[in-house]
Amino acid sequence: MKKITKIAVCCLVTMLMLASAMSDSRAQKHNDLSIDFINLFVQHYVSLQYEFSLSDESSLALRLYFAPKSSYTNDYTAPGIGAAYRFYVTSDRAVGGFNLGPAVDAFFFSKTSYASSTIFSIGGDVAYKLLAGHFSVEPQVSLRIVVAGENVDHYTGTYIYPSVYLGYAW
Repeated sequence: MKKITKIAVCCLVTMLMLASAMSDSRAQKHNDLSIDFINLFVQHYVSLQYEFSLSDESSLALRLYFAPKSSYTNDYTAPGIGAAYRFYVTSDRAVGGFNLGPAVDAFFFSKTSYASSTIFSIGGDVAYKLLAGHFSVEPQVSLRIVVAGENVDHYTGTYIYPSVYLGYAW
């Protein structure tokens, strides 16, 4: 597992360097479809995100999550949904540059051995979306506070986690 994590980190660093070295297309992007697989190693789920601009300075990101069975010694599966309202601070366009904003998530856990649980959390995201043509790389740090639901490992109380979304912008 450590070898896979090292390979993933090396690939990520390489992609970030390539994306920052490439010229940023000034054509405004209004949509971005991306996936975060890094969280499979951190919070033990995969995230798919669709972001679309609402104005020149804001966007809405809709997310689908899936925590696979037997994630990190736990015998559960958990689909989930989420949303974030983003404010782009350092850019004259949405869907590109430094952004922050509130977020909400819901996970629907189902254990194979016994009961299920639903977790609701609120919080915020801070990210920077790099655009290279139609390719996007978005390192992000998120803070979540569980406001309802039973405790499930890695999804209790307050937690902070990193993400790196790789995607296609148009």
